Amino acid sequence: MPEKVNKTVLVTGAAGGVGRALCRFFMDQNFQVKGLVRPEDDINSLEISRENLIIGYVEDTQTVYTAMQGVDAVVNGAALLPSALYLGEEAFNRVNVLGPLNILRQASRHKIKNVIFFSTISVVDHITRKITRAEIRAYIENPPDAYLLSKINLEKMLEKESNAFDGRIVIIRPAFIYGPGNFSVWQDTLKLIKKGKMVLIGGGNAPLPLTYCEDIARFILLLLNRPIENTGVEIYVLASHEPTTIKEVFYFIADYLGVKRPRHVPYWSLSIAASMIGFLPKKLRRGRLKFLTKARVLQYSKGYDLSNLINPPPLGFVSGITYKEGLTHMLDEYKKTDKL
Repeated sequence: MPEKVNKTVLVTGAAGGVGRALCRFFMDQNFQVKGLVRPEDDINSLEISRENLIIGYVEDTQTVYTAMQGVDAVVNGAALLPSALYLGEEAFNRVNVLGPLNILRQASRHKIKNVIFFSTISVVDHITRKITRAEIRAYIENPPDAYLLSKINLEKMLEKESNAFDGRIVIIRPAFIYGPGNFSVWQDTLKLIKKGKMVLIGGGNAPLPLTYCEDIARFILLLLNRPIENTGVEIYVLASHEPTTIKEVFYFIADYLGVKRPRHVPYWSLSIAASMIGFLPKKLRRGRLKFLTKARVLQYSKGYDLSNLINPPPLGFVSGITYKEGLTHMLDEYKKTDKL
């Protein structure tokens, strides 16, 4: 039985995949959990009691201020994801940058000492370089989309605002998140695998670092149990220490779903095709064509090398699950939701 603690955590974006995992985990640890959800969110299966749910948006000052009453720590899981790129740059700036700014300032008003935000490993170049801890803020130039731009601006904003915040600001950059309820970055991949349309570039041996959704919650618990030694911004790259490749992960998914494994194609052929498709208007890039971009070809051929940042593991944290166990949990839930 977990030890009783007298802490209350506010999770924004509580109805999202990571948000639900965080809420469930912290309630299991006997934390008091409050959740901020949007009016349009589906909360039917959310386990938080209705009196601990606050309905509103992270960019709304009064909503966030009210939600933080009696709170000891805030975990901001609210964000627009790449699937919403059609909304445009202004929407991503409002939710992913101005929203966190509002959260930080309201946390300061409430004298909350722990505020945790999520970014992405893609804010720096892990594909063509091997980033060291000294280069953790070496942001890529000319980010290719509004999502990545918003995450870079988020981190820069938090650094700028940290001087006025009397507490600890944490940025977590998770690798590819997977697990029950965390389908957003996997839906297109799973559909392509099931239809036999997924291809692997070359041997498919590019590293694909993963982060199980509950591991994020376990890592945050580790953070909250540490004394605050320094104010300012702490950045942690979070990924399983079990090495995984694109081929291993995609082969396992195909085998578990009982479909044919993805075929392999040479890098040069997809690179040429992506260059040619790049000249097409976006409205004509339908079906598989919308995934065939030069950036995606590079990503799937090179992979992400996080070894310099997770060895030794941050704060000694090691994943509590193998990738096959975690994927099994995710795929079992997928089958039940008829999303495939």
